[in-house]
Amino acid sequence: MNKKVLRFYRLRGDSMEPEFHSGEIAWVSQQDTLCDGEIGIFGLNNEAYIKKLKRYADRLYLVSLNSKYSPIEIKESDRLDVFGKVVGKINSNDVPDYRF
Repeated sequence: MNKKVLRFYRLRGDSMEPEFHSGEIAWVSQQDTLCDGEIGIFGLNNEAYIKKLKRYADRLYLVSLNSKYSPIEIKESDRLDVFGKVVGKINSNDVPDYRF
């Protein structure tokens, strides 16, 4: 039986607006790989990000939805960890009697 693991991450910042907002809770399906164009939670050189994974030509990027942020190119020397695919979100205020 193939079990899916769902994790929750509190989001900070405005780099993924207008789709995701600071303070929201992202639901993340734990998986090691994502397809081009999918939004996920990543570790890049020990920094955590929620970004869209994009491939342009032969290069890989982490891309914000907010156009005021430039794409982050993933270099061969970088350490990239994929924590999972974002599958939903909720405002933390909508979860009664729970503190994140």
